[in-house]
Amino acid sequence: DEIRKKLLGTCGKENGYIIGIKSVEILSNNISTISPVAIFVVKIEIETLKPEKKAEYVGIVEDLISQCLIVKVKNVMSVIIPSDIIKEYKYNEIKKQYIHGSNVISKNSKVLVSIRDFKYEEGRLNCIGNLKKIL
Repeated sequence: DEIRKKLLGTCGKENGYIIGIKSVEILSNNISTISPVAIFVVKIEIETLKPEKKAEYVGIVEDLISQCLIVKVKNVMSVIIPSDIIKEYKYNEIKKQYIHGSNVISKNSKVLVSIRDFKYEEGRLNCIGNLKKIL
């Protein structure tokens, strides 16, 4: 349980976000001869989420402002969709929605996004994306 708490939701440049732990196996354990500390060697099988350019993901709109949509994928990865990418949508400041004809995007809308680009910085992956469709 302690391993799950420490690892879930963390992000590394090589593997991306750790979104699940499938198994934990203790391979060996030793007690230090210098101090009363137990040392465990473990094997952990993890499920990760690492964005790839052009990959598509389902997410939930976490926030909307006039400059962009912020979509959360699998509760860990944020994808920013700049308003200039979705020019056909007009932002309604009062309702805090993006509107295009009968299509309305608001907080908690389920959407399909694709990744345009991403960069690893300070323990997270910053993603810029396209809106593919409202689900």
